[in-house]
Amino acid sequence: MENQPTKLDKITKASIIVGILIMSLSVAYYFVVFLPQKEKLEIEQQIKEKEEKEKIAIEEIAKKETKIKEVQPSERALKAVAYALGSASKTQLKEFIEKFGNGTNDKYVAMRNMALSLDQKPEMLADIENLIGKPEQSVINVQQPSIQLQQPDYPKNCTSNTIGTYTYTNCF
Repeated sequence: MENQPTKLDKITKASIIVGILIMSLSVAYYFVVFLPQKEKLEIEQQIKEKEEKEKIAIEEIAKKETKIKEVQPSERALKAVAYALGSASKTQLKEFIEKFGNGTNDKYVAMRNMALSLDQKPEMLADIENLIGKPEQSVINVQQPSIQLQQPDYPKNCTSNTIGTYTYTNCF
């Protein structure tokens, strides 16, 4: 009788097996479900922090640009830049925006920056103004209007008679 398992031994074996099974399921849940979710949350938190830092950096840049915007280009320089861009091709315009746009794709920012640089280089501004003042070799023929005045048909023979204080004029 001693070698035969008792009812208590069977229950003990079953509870040990169930306990081991529960622990293994817990460990599996921890590695398969909990850790990936935790890492995902940490990655999302890092992304949010990074975006907030970038947002703060963009706001600081915007504040600096606001200070920069206080310096306005002269009207002369803006006109010169507008004239130069008026005859530019699409490719030249794109290159201009890349060069003077400071990373933006805005034509007006590029024009403003170019005008500010022209204000700092008056000789270049004068050269552009000289080009503006000299139109291309276009010929415009303006004819003087021919004015033909007609002589009025006034009577050519007039006689005057004075009777008392009144003067009478007869024309025919």
